[in-house]
Amino acid sequence: MHTRFIAILLSVMLVVSLASSAAADAGYYSTPSESSATVNNPDPADRLNLRTGASEDSPTLGKYYNGTVVEVLGEEKSGWVKIRFCNLVGYMQKKYLAFGQEQPQVTSAIPSVTIKNTSGTGLNLREKQSTNSPSLGLCKNGDSVLVYGVGKTWCHVQAGEQMGFMLREKLSPLLEFDKGTGKKTVTAQVNNPNPEDRLNLRTSPNTSAPVLGKYYNGVRVELLGAEKNGWIQVRFGKLTGYMQAKFLELDDSHFINSVLPSYTIKNTAGKGLNLREAQSTKSNSLGFYSNGDTGWIYGVGETWCHVQAPDGKVGFMLRESLLPVPEFDKGK
Repeated sequence: MHTRFIAILLSVMLVVSLASSAAADAGYYSTPSESSATVNNPDPADRLNLRTGASEDSPTLGKYYNGTVVEVLGEEKSGWVKIRFCNLVGYMQKKYLAFGQEQPQVTSAIPSVTIKNTSGTGLNLREKQSTNSPSLGLCKNGDSVLVYGVGKTWCHVQAGEQMGFMLREKLSPLLEFDKGTGKKTVTAQVNNPNPEDRLNLRTSPNTSAPVLGKYYNGVRVELLGAEKNGWIQVRFGKLTGYMQAKFLELDDSHFINSVLPSYTIKNTAGKGLNLREAQSTKSNSLGFYSNGDTGWIYGVGETWCHVQAPDGKVGFMLRESLLPVPEFDKGK
């Protein structure tokens, strides 16, 4: 009897251990936590190096995009933080990471690319940065993957529900390794005098133009031109429109307190909700999330909310299926 009890106890301990390990491996899907940080380059076109040591002279393991959530393992005195991202451990400069309540303010710059292997029918997702590493699966030409980090030979990608590495030159468009992904980007933050207000993103520069969404304080938008007649053309995610310049803070040294509300999915007509690429039920789904999952709201539209999903992706969810249901009518 005593021997049987010990055997059962050991089996239970093994199951708990495996479950804990699986949860740890799935950490990259989780929303920011107390032990996490989010890559936050001032210029979203840049990428942040993950280095083997706490020095700019140390070899790079990859260059990571804004919105990548990493696990913090410890802090170095010289301005570096030891981190883990999936199965890679290295160092990132602290000044380019967002912590705590700042994390939801970071706009994801994680690109989607397409597999295009001209010498085969698809591409292996590798466990490590080596063609000798075990394959986690073969993805077909034409399949899309998300790229978190770029190396000289390999990209750190998400294919479906799995993370791993794919050969950089077999992905389209080809992501450059040596420099950032685009021209210098100028940004500003939404800064309503009354934090309870939201700032309208309009289709044209006048207060009678249709509203694409109403955005909360702390949301960072890309400026596409100079101020003209009190308006600035801006971009947030895949939306381009106009905002009133007087409600935007252009000085990066001025801290804006983020008031992004959280949401919980509650779709009474189904088991969850799709995150859509655009404001349409016919738009591509970026992922399906279960009732009870939580995230952050950047902006509110009449039918759709511009949100950050539980895994950090940014897109649109149906407003009426979120709790508490965000009000649309108020805002500037």
